Amino acid sequence: MAKKNLSTSLKLNLKLLRPQNSITSLFMGKEAPPKRRLRAVSAPYIPWLMPSKCFPKKMDEKPSGYFDFTVYPLEGVWDINNKAKESYSGEIKKEDFVYKLMIRQPDFVKLPLFKEILNYVKNKKTNPLLNQVNFETISEEKCVQMLHLGRFEDEPISFEKMEAFTKDQGLNRLSKVHKEISLSDTRKVVPEKLKTVLRFRVG
Repeated sequence: MAKKNLSTSLKLNLKLLRPQNSITSLFMGKEAPPKRRLRAVSAPYIPWLMPSKCFPKKMDEKPSGYFDFTVYPLEGVWDINNKAKESYSGEIKKEDFVYKLMIRQPDFVKLPLFKEILNYVKNKKTNPLLNQVNFETISEEKCVQMLHLGRFEDEPISFEKMEAFTKDQGLNRLSKVHKEISLSDTRKVVPEKLKTVLRFRVG
């Protein structure tokens, strides 16, 4: 359902977003895999990012407000490290990236439930990355977003349009930090047809 709603935002638009709960994991520099493999990187997380699949089949009581749901798309918040910011000249090196991967969660997933699910999965799977994950409430507030169609390398073209739109609205981009929401499976879709929602905060 989330994918359908996002993919209809084909034009530039201004969004006022409410806080959302997400399961996150932070990567820095060379330890972070290339952007084109983000969905593959998320694969080890999928079982515990899907609470409906994590609950033991014989669980007597489901959490309050529980409903079956479709997993939200993979999101990533992109930034560069402080050293790179000090010497920024318009060029960004891959080793300077700092980014956080996340999967939005339905409203019924709260911190206690996340801890329960995480402990359950840790007992079922051995994966050191499980120790890196956190449960966070993400507040984006006022943002400009756009659906980018095509290769990741061509995103600067879309960002130029977004920044011009922001200026026309009498607003300012608050920082170079931005969010990307992957609507396409990079294992199945050619780069020229990838769909990625781009978003940054404005004020």
